[in-house]
Amino acid sequence: EAKNIVLKYGFLTKQGKIRASWKRRFFIFTKNSLTYYQKPGSKCLGSIKFSYIEAVATDTNDQRDCCFDVVTPERRYFFTADSESIMLDWAKILTDLNQILG
Repeated sequence: EAKNIVLKYGFLTKQGKIRASWKRRFFIFTKNSLTYYQKPGSKCLGSIKFSYIEAVATDTNDQRDCCFDVVTPERRYFFTADSESIMLDWAKILTDLNQILG
């Protein structure tokens, strides 16, 4: 099914919701969702439905480099990437697809 085609994947560091600690996770982005795992092939730890994404912003954290956030009606997710170019790639694909499909 077209919704399951992988558009981007890789490691990002995500801030936890309950504990504000940062953990490195493996992300897979499809047209349907942004899903994350502890490592490739492990059990799914969580998922953000793409249709719920309202906004994506970069450089949103003064304490961490290469940070971006994803806003949904229920939560604001914070991520960091290993480099600025990786951060910009993730933000661009999330924003572009949101504009096309949103």
